[in-house]
Amino acid sequence: IARRNRDAGVGLFVMSKSSAPDVWEPFGRYGNDIVVVWDKDDPVSDVVFDAGLSVATALCVRAKAQTDEVGADFEAIESAIQVIEQQLKSVDDIDNAARRISDHSNTIRRNAQKTRELLSNQVYVLNDKVAELRAAMGDVGDMAAAA
Repeated sequence: IARRNRDAGVGLFVMSKSSAPDVWEPFGRYGNDIVVVWDKDDPVSDVVFDAGLSVATALCVRAKAQTDEVGADFEAIESAIQVIEQQLKSVDDIDNAARRISDHSNTIRRNAQKTRELLSNQVYVLNDKVAELRAAMGDVGDMAAAA
């Protein structure tokens, strides 16, 4: 609708990650419509935005060349667009895997900290009980020596 309202042949639609539905891919091409999800706090999404802009520009150039009947290598343009689309999906997969690794790493670190604290407390209790036993044994040893 936005593209039609502007009488545009190609559209680049940028959606903030905070507003985009979770099911949206970071980059999508639907004919002459390019949709990107951008997160101002994530530098990886800058690459997605730049790729969206490049693909939209390539589509505009292709459309202009077709209108002007200029000789252009449309197969190379289309191939480059497809490679960009595939690689952006790969970048998203890599980013998701890195986030999962980070989440698991944080969970492991929290569990290690809890275990460290529990062990430290038990060492304190054990040292205290050993000191009590030594004191009690010293008292028994003193009584035996006195008898």
